[in-house]
Amino acid sequence: MKPIDLFRDYHAAMRKALLILLATVILLTVLPAAVLAGEQWRPGLRRATAYADGRAGSVRFAIVAPDGAMYRHRAVGTVPAASVVKVMFMVAYLRQSSVRDRPLRDADKDLLRPMIRRSDNDTATQIANLLGPQPIERLAKDAGMRHFSYTRPWGLSRINARDQARFTSGF
Repeated sequence: MKPIDLFRDYHAAMRKALLILLATVILLTVLPAAVLAGEQWRPGLRRATAYADGRAGSVRFAIVAPDGAMYRHRAVGTVPAASVVKVMFMVAYLRQSSVRDRPLRDADKDLLRPMIRRSDNDTATQIANLLGPQPIERLAKDAGMRHFSYTRPWGLSRINARDQARFTSGF
């Protein structure tokens, strides 16, 4: 495969992963508000599916309801994780025995901040190198992520919407 093809594939995967991440963030923002308001939450699955089917590419999603039920559309097939794996890097970093039982230091915050706020790839690579594969794989296993596959470069790791929804819902 030519380098330009890899570049195009990687950026297409990044766009898809960012759409998944955006949908997750929106759902995690709107969903708690409905629960706090005492409303019975019901998924707009038909509308969400119609919206997804009208988008370019193969849009996939999964939603974990307040009662733990999962609603999904094409949620099992894997895609390159791209930048959504950065949240897993942060959690794996925070779960380290040298970090988890103490307040975060400025150095910890300075390391994590660019990756989370700006989606900085260099920082993500630095953290991936610092951690190695075991903490990421352990996190995925603990979260019940059955289809997650970690690889290097990290942006080509594989994930699906079901596993990402399970992870972001607090497994």
